[in-house]
Parts: sequence; structure tokens; C-alpha cells
Amino acid sequence: MQRILGIDPGTRFCGGALLVDGALDWHQTLVASPALPTGEDEILHWYRRWRGIVRCTQPTVIVIEDYTWQGSERTSANAALMWQQVGALRCLGALPPSPQIALLAPSAWRQQLVGRGLPKKGSTEIDAAVAWVLTQRLGAACDPRSKGDGHWVDAAGIALAWWDTQHLLACEQPGAAPPQSRLLDTASQK
Repeated sequence: MQRILGIDPGTRFCGGALLVDGALDWHQTLVASPALPTGEDEILHWYRRWRGIVRCTQPTVIVIEDYTWQGSERTSANAALMWQQVGALRCLGALPPSPQIALLAPSAWRQQLVGRGLPKKGSTEIDAAVAWVLTQRLGAACDPRSKGDGHWVDAAGIALAWWDTQHLLACEQPGAAPPQSRLLDTASQK
């Protein structure tokens, strides 16, 4: 059984989604308290919350969006904090059940799910395309215009991109049987 925990990290909102054998099992947008202090206390706060989720969900893989910055003055002030948070999230692999840790670039997982030629992250077109894929593939009801949905939708997209990659790689192994997954058989859904 493969349990993939996708994480969309953030300083005030974090998205999480768990796929169990390719089916959406859990999702949530975590919101930091407005009174949350900044700096090290904030990193410790998020680490503790994710540690609790890892203990409850027992993932075999944790896939984290590899955070990148667009260079704006507003976001660059938080860049060091985000890199520290991603570093803390990577430490979750040391916890039982010792899940594998993987990082996916935002452009890589979005491109894998919805194809090339779409606008950058944060545009309504890319958010709508990701939401549509998740609705079709996972039966997830999501509104990409909702601030809360946007974070768990990204986390579910990250986990689904990892799921697809692993199954495609397994098919390339000599003598491998095709994966038995209702998610990869979209033709039968039409």
C-alpha cells in the first residue's frame, strides 16, 4: 500500500493531502494562528503540526513542493523562513515510519498534471486546470478561487504527480505488468 502525503508549504497557509493507493484519503488547509510569532517559533509550530499529521497518516512517501521565489520584494523577505520550513519538513523522514522524502518543483508537478504552455503559478487558468484534473481523477470537489481550497488542491496535485511518476517508472521496468489503477484508466470513465 502506497501512502503519499503531499505538502504545499507556506508561512501562513499550508496545504496537505494524503493519497492511499492513488485515491484521495484526506486533505486540509492548515492555517497559522494570527498571533503566531515569526522566525524560529513559526518553524517549530509548523514542524509540530506536520509531525502530528505524519504520525496519524503514516505515509510511505512525503512529497514537498520545492519552494521557489519569483524575486518580488514582498516575498523575498520571507525566503529564508520558507527555506528553513522546507528543511524542517524534510526532517519528517526521520520519524517513524521513516517515509521517503521527495521535492517537486511547482512547474514540474503542474506541467505533469495539466501539460505545457500554461501560465505560471497563481494564475486563475493554471489553478482551474489543476482543480479540473483533481476533480476528474480523484473526485475531489474543489474551488480554485477559494484561498483554503487552493492550498490543499496544490498538495493533492503534488501527491498525484508523484503517484503518476512512480507508476510510469514501474511500467518501464523489464517484465513489469501495467499498473492496476482506476486513476490511470481515464478512457473507461467516458
